Amino acid sequence: MARPRAKGKGSRLLNELPSDLGAAFGIPTTEEGRRTHIRLHQPVRESNEDEEYALATAYMSHTIDYHDGIVEPRSYVEAVKSPQADEWKKAMLHELDAIYKQEAFEEIAHLPDPENKKAIGSHWVFKVKRDSEGKVIRYKARVVARGDQQREGIDYAETYAPTARMGHLRLALALAGKYGWEIQQMDVCTAFLGSVLRKDIYMHPTPGYAQLLQLAPRVGEHKPVWKLLHSLYRLKQSPYEWYHTLRQYLESLSLCLSRLDGGFFIFTNMKLDIRIILSIHVDDILLIGTHMLIALLKEEMKECFEMHDLGEASLYLGMSIEREQEKRSILLSQSHYVQTVLDRFKMHEANPVSTPMDPKIRLVKRSDNDEPCDKALVTGGSGQGSR
Repeated sequence: MARPRAKGKGSRLLNELPSDLGAAFGIPTTEEGRRTHIRLHQPVRESNEDEEYALATAYMSHTIDYHDGIVEPRSYVEAVKSPQADEWKKAMLHELDAIYKQEAFEEIAHLPDPENKKAIGSHWVFKVKRDSEGKVIRYKARVVARGDQQREGIDYAETYAPTARMGHLRLALALAGKYGWEIQQMDVCTAFLGSVLRKDIYMHPTPGYAQLLQLAPRVGEHKPVWKLLHSLYRLKQSPYEWYHTLRQYLESLSLCLSRLDGGFFIFTNMKLDIRIILSIHVDDILLIGTHMLIALLKEEMKECFEMHDLGEASLYLGMSIEREQEKRSILLSQSHYVQTVLDRFKMHEANPVSTPMDPKIRLVKRSDNDEPCDKALVTGGSGQGSR
């Protein structure tokens, strides 16, 4: 994955915007407006729900969502002992290979300043990628940093990264249905590795990396640490660094950032009857527009980033996309997502009722001797419902 290269006036994407499409997404429609385009500012969202989120994530990552019985492991040990151990090992080796190719870290024998610099932990996160019908596409493994151990002001500063709003996404899809534009989807492989860190971050090597790479054990030596050169998942500043890396690249191709939504980039040329809208959600990119421009932009991005071309979009952010070209209509639904939630909480065979609990149950206040409830289950359920 190469760093974005700057492009001048020779870019194949021209820089013309009509007033109608540009105004819909808050794009300046004059040359002067583009020169004075105000940078999008958003407040940093503070979260005091880290504990609940961690519990919900741990619970959700270990439940069986589908009838094939595949469980997403919670640790390296669980992965290598699972029935799908060979698939998880391939996924982990692929992740480590990407990290080494990108030169995302340098290994050092010890911390340069142990009193002021602390090495954060790391672990694996495993995910099964599925299609809209729930069939397994591929197994994914990510080396994840313990961002909760970072110190604000020392290890990171800016953290906020905009993502496309669902209301604006529905507007873009409505335009695609009306004008018959294509809807294509791409996924950036190991997206955060494409952005350079501006702070010195030290991290303990991820569990099992020596065994996976068949490295000889170091007897009688201190365990080495990694000095991170590129972003990794779950670092506090990783979304911010990746977003601005991607934004810089897209703007070099003459795409304009929407003033209304930092997750949208737009380009239109009325003379050539080409137009495109990009919806950005971290590393998931939805391309909406004319065939020629989508094909051109895909080739441009593949030269700069390692991409998965997912073709025509059918499932995006848990939302199914179905279209009828003849009627120029698009149907959005979350039936697949709803079924997943029902399967997760063993409710797929339940019957609908007017009152979703026994009205004769007498509720009493729990005592200190009662067994505590499963906090992960409760937070997981509420998180699924409010997503």
